[in-house]
Amino acid sequence: MAVQSEEGRLIMAAGATARTRVLFVVQNFRQGWGGAPESVRLMAQQLLGRGVASDVFDAGFIRRDVGALEVLPEPTVLSEAFRLETTADYATILLTGPWQKAVAIRRLLARRRKGQPVYYLPRGGLGRVEFTRPRDLKKIPYFFALERAFVHGATGVVYSSETERRHTIGPARRKTGEHVIPDIVAPPREQPVGDANREGPVTFAFLAEVSPRKGLLPLVEGFRAFSADKPAGAVRLIVGGRPRPGSEAYLAEAETAAAGAPVEFRGAIAHQHRDSFYGETDVMVVASSFESYGLTVIEALNEGCALVSTPQVGALEYVDSPDFVTVAAGDDARAIADALEKAYVLVTGPTGRRRAAVRDVASSTVATINARALDSWMALFAA
Repeated sequence: MAVQSEEGRLIMAAGATARTRVLFVVQNFRQGWGGAPESVRLMAQQLLGRGVASDVFDAGFIRRDVGALEVLPEPTVLSEAFRLETTADYATILLTGPWQKAVAIRRLLARRRKGQPVYYLPRGGLGRVEFTRPRDLKKIPYFFALERAFVHGATGVVYSSETERRHTIGPARRKTGEHVIPDIVAPPREQPVGDANREGPVTFAFLAEVSPRKGLLPLVEGFRAFSADKPAGAVRLIVGGRPRPGSEAYLAEAETAAAGAPVEFRGAIAHQHRDSFYGETDVMVVASSFESYGLTVIEALNEGCALVSTPQVGALEYVDSPDFVTVAAGDDARAIADALEKAYVLVTGPTGRRRAAVRDVASSTVATINARALDSWMALFAA
């Protein structure tokens, strides 16, 4: 577990004197479980500056003052058991992500005090694309039997983008009480990892849990077409991420499609290695058919990477940077190949100057996103 810095100790002290305390209900609040746990940690960290401390309820256990965490907990770090009688002490409960342990959540919600606000945050998990794989069909009866009650029983539903709201399945939509608040994100670090004088191929990168929704196969096919007429050693694609359970065959198909092309599969990228992964990346590619938000978009810009993205990515609603962001016309291989070509032209030139310019844009973008998000959350907490 990381050693807590002086900044972390100050944050912890602030948590002890915070005026308000909220409870996030999150499954698998630890490293290696996608962007939802990290977005909760970042949100908790920023809320602390507004006098709001945050605890996390995870399948019957409690982790306190998560705004003080500099990184997500390691999988082996244990939490203490949650005492249900403390449920009523929180100003607000935030159900973050679907498909959690329903029995634990029902027991917790049974201890709510009268009028205690509960907000449901789908985090993309109720998008139509999440019901397309054969193994996903079991979600349908589960949704109508259990999850729908959480959605419609909440005080309100909070989407991270209009894209997420638009892609959410009809039975999960509500006539009232829907809100759109961007995910809070980390600002650029003072010292980027990227080497301003690095030479070698223009490096494109993919970083996500591998599944059909993330678009790895059309990216590989598009990259093959794009790179076919490039000189040897001019470009490469690095792929980070492990397959989502049930998508192992999909990853194997992408690996087969990449045969003979300058594509390197690296598997899962540990949290402590993400910065260096971005540091060797010139162009980050988000190839998803749908992302409710897409934390990778902001992380890559923070590190000075240019971006190629398919159109249905929620974070694009908050990023205005035509010089460094190329949005593909679609999410198929041909549209992605065309976007890669445009980005390749954009990143030609001095690396250091470009990365610094992207980071400047990212800094302004992040400040705007976080201010909007914090103001919106404080308004909900005060309602």
